[in-house]
Amino acid sequence: VAPTPAPPPAMTAMTAAHAHGDEQLTRRGNNNYLDGMAPNTFELAPNTQFPATPLGVPVQTLVRRCVLLDNMVPARELQKESERDEFTEDVREECAKCGAVDAMVVPHPPRAAVAEDQPGRVYIKFAAEYAARAAREMLNGRVFDGRTVAASLASDVEFDRAVAGEWLPPRVPAGDPTLCGILRVRGMPFEATKADLVNFFYGMGINEDKVKIIVGGLDAVSTGEAFVEFSGDDANIQQALMKDKAVLGVKPIEIFRSSLEEVQRVALMGRQMV
Repeated sequence: VAPTPAPPPAMTAMTAAHAHGDEQLTRRGNNNYLDGMAPNTFELAPNTQFPATPLGVPVQTLVRRCVLLDNMVPARELQKESERDEFTEDVREECAKCGAVDAMVVPHPPRAAVAEDQPGRVYIKFAAEYAARAAREMLNGRVFDGRTVAASLASDVEFDRAVAGEWLPPRVPAGDPTLCGILRVRGMPFEATKADLVNFFYGMGINEDKVKIIVGGLDAVSTGEAFVEFSGDDANIQQALMKDKAVLGVKPIEIFRSSLEEVQRVALMGRQMV
């Protein structure tokens, strides 16, 4: 038997595993059942931390207008309001070279952050996404007063939490392996599409190419199950897991950690994925 050809570079890792499973299936035969994948017949209590995601809405384009600058100064130098105001104006002047700045916030560091000598931080919201990306490129890795600045794109949620006075935990660098991976979704409305799942996981590093819906029957109808791959700079599988039992359409859906091996195993069992 000829070996399976390497998948084209544009294919996701999950698609490659699916293709490999299809090829192996011709050798092993067909099995339409997979332990642990049976639909949940119990009524789930919805996760109300997140608003329901409606069905049938076009894919929402991810816009990142906020930038987080970390490690420009130590947190201990931002304890006084006058220090934060002066620091804000210095940063605003520099960031304005990239585009119009809508708002900025320098969170007041808590005592623990000062005691642990954590770096200070500033969040900048630009009027346009291109300006935010330009600022990230301009400032990331720059040395400021002997300290190397870490610049990254931030979400509107992070910005709003900083405005509310929160001192957020240190961020994992974009593309870190702990933010990437595959999740299995169960209990979706049968009419839910790939676009609906992309909107459900908005801003967490997925697109329609990274979604595989499990289908069955001659008409290849949805079983309410899917695999979702999180990869790239915007990937945040940890945030995605927090949406377990959040509502898609009118149903809370279950979310589980998965793997390429499980995707391939599903293909080996004869389950179709589209």
